[in-house]
Amino acid sequence: DDGHPLTNSPIPITHVSRWWRRQALSLPCLWSCIHVTSAQPPFHYAEAVKAYIERSSQLSLSISFLCIARDYEDPRTPYLDNSDLLGPIWVMYARSWRYLLAEKHRWKNCAIYFFHETAAQIILPSLNGRTFPRLEYLGIAICDCSYFGDEVLNFVPKFDAPNLTELRAQNLLK
Repeated sequence: DDGHPLTNSPIPITHVSRWWRRQALSLPCLWSCIHVTSAQPPFHYAEAVKAYIERSSQLSLSISFLCIARDYEDPRTPYLDNSDLLGPIWVMYARSWRYLLAEKHRWKNCAIYFFHETAAQIILPSLNGRTFPRLEYLGIAICDCSYFGDEVLNFVPKFDAPNLTELRAQNLLK
């Protein structure tokens, strides 16, 4: 464990020696898998995501985005306009998500896991109207749908992905 929000990270390789650092930084394929989780403190998530994006050159990206954050002050935080992606729930994740979304043309595989509906209400609309030309796999799961009871959840984003061959969705419609 390297203390970074990216699992199976090549970052430890860059700390072995100068030679190892040069080698790791010269291989974009080492940096094309980006995992944003809450396993470690999120203070440097955005900087790490930005570094991975830069180091991966123009390779296609595989992204795993686990949003475990929750607005404990008010779990029914009103829908936030997708242009700002602000609010208590996004303190830890907003900048990382913006960096990733700016590279939408490079997404090949993307798995997004939400552990509360409020996060899905904020992030999924940010996919609307966008084009993901390389995207082949998209998985979206809302893991805790207990709070909204019998209310209808309709979080299916509307986007263009001409190469999409697999779509997995869990709890987007209730």
